Parts: sequence; structure tokens; C-alpha cells
Amino acid sequence: MSRLLLIGLWTVIAFSPALKADVQQIPQPQPTVRIGLIIDDLGNQKAAGEQAIDLPGPVTYAFLPQTPFTW
Repeated sequence: MSRLLLIGLWTVIAFSPALKADVQQIPQPQPTVRIGLIIDDLGNQKAAGEQAIDLPGPVTYAFLPQTPFTW
């Protein structure tokens, strides 16, 4: 009988909502999403190069040396 009583008490204590801590989640800041855009090998085709240069925002360009449209 005492073993059954011990198991019953353990069950009540372990699953009692009164004994559970009131845990609050601390909101975590959302990470800022960033991408990098690099346009490589410009200088061979004038129209494609001009379209790349007209892209909005910060863009990094790499020009091939000694090509027809690298000035």
C-alpha cells in the first residue's frame, strides 16, 4: 500500500500545474537579412554592362581589364 501511495504522490507532484514555473519567453530580435550582389566580368558587352550599372542599390562591379568597353 505504501508503494502505491508513494507512486500516487509522485505523480501528483510531478504533474501539478501549481509547481510549474511561470516561464515567459523573451522575444528574440529577428535577424536582419542581407545579401551581397557582385557583378563580375564586365567590359565585353556594352549593353549588358550598362544594364548592370543601372541596377538600384549598392552593387559591386568587377571589370575585365583590356576589354572593348572598359574605359
